[in-house]
Amino acid sequence: MKEVKLVDYFAKIKLDFSAFQDLLASDKTEALKQVYFAHIKAFPYSNFEIREAAHQHPVQRNALTFFNHARIMNQGGYCFQTNALLYSALTQLGFKPIFCAARGLVGKPVNDASVLRLPTTHVVLVVPIGGQQYFLEPAMGMQAPRYPILIQDSKDPIIQDRDEFLFYKQHDVYVLAKKMRGNWFNLMQSTLVETSEKVLHKNLLGLERFPNPVAIRDEKTLVAVVTDKGSKALYWDMSSTQLKFMRQEDDVFTQEVIGDWKLACDLLESEFSIKGISEAQIKKYCSPLSIPKPKRRWEIDFPITVKDLERMEENLTYSP
Repeated sequence: MKEVKLVDYFAKIKLDFSAFQDLLASDKTEALKQVYFAHIKAFPYSNFEIREAAHQHPVQRNALTFFNHARIMNQGGYCFQTNALLYSALTQLGFKPIFCAARGLVGKPVNDASVLRLPTTHVVLVVPIGGQQYFLEPAMGMQAPRYPILIQDSKDPIIQDRDEFLFYKQHDVYVLAKKMRGNWFNLMQSTLVETSEKVLHKNLLGLERFPNPVAIRDEKTLVAVVTDKGSKALYWDMSSTQLKFMRQEDDVFTQEVIGDWKLACDLLESEFSIKGISEAQIKKYCSPLSIPKPKRRWEIDFPITVKDLERMEENLTYSP
């Protein structure tokens, strides 16, 4: 596994490394809380790389990356990347984090059939400290828990500043839910069983290549980050076709429709510290997919040659 340089990581999350080492020696739980909160403020969730893949030909789609620390340090990243970065930093700091495969629920019931039909495309972390275990979910965007959650046999509400969460076990899975507009909104479910890197790479391949629609890949674009006073996001989906900038500060929620791609790029830099995304790129990410369909049926023998690919391209028609 490629390791992040701690000096660069701590500079990015704006923590004093020397002071943090003193805290780590005296209170490991508080140190975990501090580094996690700094991490989710410094590294926005971003599915740009996934959206880029979604617009590519399924046969020639670029592989999604897992341990891509250089990218996430500059442009944020999706769940595999931000968890891998946090895992690398925590491991070097002496923690013993484990990866756990998970499923995003996005408001759906636990073990909903529509969720179980999809590949397992989410990942979270569990960190043991002194006989207790803490749940970390740094990739839930505006809805991410602000601090690690102690895993225990309870369904009592968990108050984190102005946010309220539930984290409980239902049958064979643990469930994370957040109170939103007075109602409980399911965010994710996981068995919290340790998942090997080999299996996670397989799950990432499912996110990359699964033939049926996967919402986070095919239907929406999202950049989101937690702030000291709340959270903010730049969001587009197929249902509204509008790019929106949303901000939650204390009890005040604001939303603005962004109709200019240059303004969108400016917001990426000023609000999320994301550079290097062009107007053409953000326009593409906020556009419906052109799905390739065959004009006529064909048969092909493996291995596929360059000429085979050329014939396949000629036999495709594209429609949104």
